[in-house]
Amino acid sequence: MTLSAPREGRLISRKLTDYGLSLYAAPAYLDTRPPICTRADMAGHRFIGYIGDLLYAPELDYMQAPDVDIHVTLQSSNLIAQLQATLAGAGLCVLPDFIAARRSGLRRVLPEAVHLDRSLWLVTHADLKPLARIRAVTAMIVEAVKADRAMFTGT
Repeated sequence: MTLSAPREGRLISRKLTDYGLSLYAAPAYLDTRPPICTRADMAGHRFIGYIGDLLYAPELDYMQAPDVDIHVTLQSSNLIAQLQATLAGAGLCVLPDFIAARRSGLRRVLPEAVHLDRSLWLVTHADLKPLARIRAVTAMIVEAVKADRAMFTGT
């Protein structure tokens, strides 16, 4: 699975689903910091995000907000580490809604002002597509995503 369709190579891609990302924080963080009522209020807050030099896809570069001075103070190339740091109250973090929704210890911050849309793609090398095991796994993944589409899209 990838975050964008490949543009070169002998690869076959199929869009699995769209999903959203939003800004989240733990109540423990929000209760001890200045309130966040507008995008401008995010300035000065601690952010958790990816290590810029280790981004493997431009779709992961969430911290580009020209209207807000954002400083990422805790960086990790691992989404689960970012999630755990957010749950522990280390700061604000952009997280996939389908992951954050399953955690009771998170609050969405500025849901109308901070929201990103992304897509998940299933990619297979053209030489592997005819193999029965590849077709079986692909079909299983596609069906699983279809069955849980509401989890990804929030509808």
